[in-house]
Amino acid sequence: MNGNGHTKLKIGPVCKRLGRSRQAFYQERKVRRRKAVDEVLIVDAVVRARIVHPRCGTRKLMKYTKDDLSRAGICIGRDKFFGILRTHDMLVSRRKAFVPHTTKWDESLPVSRNLLLDRIVDGPNQVFVADITYIRTADRFLYLSLITDYFSKDIVGWHLSDSLTAEGCLKALEMARKVIPPGVTVIHHSDRGCQYASRAYREKLEEYGMLSSMTEELHCYENSVAERVNGILKGEYYLDVEFKNAEEAQNAVRRVVKVYNDFRIHESLCYLTPSRARIEPWLVQESVVGIQKEARARRRAYEEKKAAALAATAAA
Repeated sequence: MNGNGHTKLKIGPVCKRLGRSRQAFYQERKVRRRKAVDEVLIVDAVVRARIVHPRCGTRKLMKYTKDDLSRAGICIGRDKFFGILRTHDMLVSRRKAFVPHTTKWDESLPVSRNLLLDRIVDGPNQVFVADITYIRTADRFLYLSLITDYFSKDIVGWHLSDSLTAEGCLKALEMARKVIPPGVTVIHHSDRGCQYASRAYREKLEEYGMLSSMTEELHCYENSVAERVNGILKGEYYLDVEFKNAEEAQNAVRRVVKVYNDFRIHESLCYLTPSRARIEPWLVQESVVGIQKEARARRRAYEEKKAAALAATAAA
C-alpha cells in the first residue's frame, strides 16, 4: 500500500501476466512521454506562428513551424498535425459578415477590354490587379484600395479612404507606380467600377504609361487574384473585425500589408513570400505559369460548355 491507500503494483509481475517484457514496457512508456512532450512543443510552435499569421490554415502552419519542429527532432504528418490542432481547439473557423457593395457601375463611362484573357504573365511588373474592399469601424465603413502584382502577389499600392470616390484608388496607384522600372509598360487590370473607369483615373494610367484592362463577363473570376488578396487579408489577418476608429484601422492595414508581403507564404509561389517572388521570380515562374495555363483551360472548357448549351437551346 502507498500513502494514498492504493496498492502499488510491481512492474515485473504485471508484465509477466500480460505476456510482455519489462524492456518493452519501459520503451513504450518512453515513447508515450516523448509524444506528450512533442505535442506540447507543437502547440507552442503553432501559438508562436499564429501571432504573425492568426488565421492561416493547417498546411501553411506546418510550413511556418517546420524549422522549429525540426530543431526539436519532431517529424509529423499532416493528419496527425491536424488532429493535435483539433484536440486543442486550434482549428480556424471562417466567419461570414455583411459585405457592403464596393463596385459601382456607371454605364456612361468608357470601359476597357480584358487584356488578360489570352495572356500568360511570367514575371513581376507585367500586370497589376486592382480592387476595393471595405473596412469596418465603430461609426462607419472605410474603403481599402489595393493594387497587387499579378505574378508575385505582392501588394504594391494601397490606400484607406472614407469614401468610394476615385481619390483613394488614385493614391494607391501613385504608390504602385513607384515600383515600376523605367521604360516598362504595365497592364492595370480591374473590374468595371466607376472609380477605375473615371476620367481622372484613366488620365493617370496614361500619364504613368500603363494600359487599362477590365473584366468583361465573369467579373470575380476575371479578377480572381485581386479578390483572393482581399480574402486573405480579412480571412487570415483580422481585417474583417470592427476597429475603434480610422486611425486604428489605418495602423492595422499598414501592419497587415507588411506581414502579407514579407512573411505570408503562398502555395502558388512554391511556398515563398510575395517579396521573395518579386526579387527572385525564376524560383516560382514554372509554378505560376502552370497555374495560369490550367485556369485558361478551365475557362475554355466553360466557354465551350456554354456555347453548346446555347446551341441546344436555340435548336429546341
